[in-house]
Amino acid sequence: FAASYGMSSWETSGNLGDATFTNSLFSGGLYYQATKSLKMVFEGNYMMSDATVPGSDPDGNTAFAGAFGLMLFY
Repeated sequence: FAASYGMSSWETSGNLGDATFTNSLFSGGLYYQATKSLKMVFEGNYMMSDATVPGSDPDGNTAFAGAFGLMLFY
């Protein structure tokens, strides 16, 4: 099992006013060694993004992406 978290945030100012952007990502995975040469991989990512810009809707965006794969070693 593996998991990670990352976040980036920045602020900017310009002619139209100040703006703040924040992005976060939670990631997790489960790895199963099925045989000596075959590994099964299950992963999932959850992303959140918020932007505070003058004159815009402050609601954030979210997304989830899941994945399944096989790794073959020879």
